[in-house]
Amino acid sequence: MKKEKIDHFCMKCAIASAEMSDAVRKKVGAVIARDGRILASGYNGQPRGIDNCCEIVNTENGELTTKDTVVHAELNALLFCAKHGIATDGADLYITLCPCQKCASAIIQAGIKRVYFLEEYRDMSTIELLNEAGIPVNKLQLS
Repeated sequence: MKKEKIDHFCMKCAIASAEMSDAVRKKVGAVIARDGRILASGYNGQPRGIDNCCEIVNTENGELTTKDTVVHAELNALLFCAKHGIATDGADLYITLCPCQKCASAIIQAGIKRVYFLEEYRDMSTIELLNEAGIPVNKLQLS
């Protein structure tokens, strides 16, 4: 029960982090924690010092497309740890959206030991990649 309570707390913090994003299409939040203690949080947005508009508008159909320069939430959290000398080896990652391939590779290299997510991403092959690297991936259901 205690582990489940910690997992729900950390995921709720990831949801709160997502609200910091200026993205219109999809706000994503992430939390890195060890033993129930939050080490870092992140949300999707532009690199520091750049206008934080995350999408461009297609003039033909009005659809929004995410800019290539947007830094994903989990990568923002990992980079914060790297910048401030916070070890991520053995930590858990809580993210509101299942990670993409590039972020999954960064998660593996950072030594994250478990990944928890809320929503599925359009490409769910990242679960196989993370599992192959020995990182269990779990979809959380919040009550």
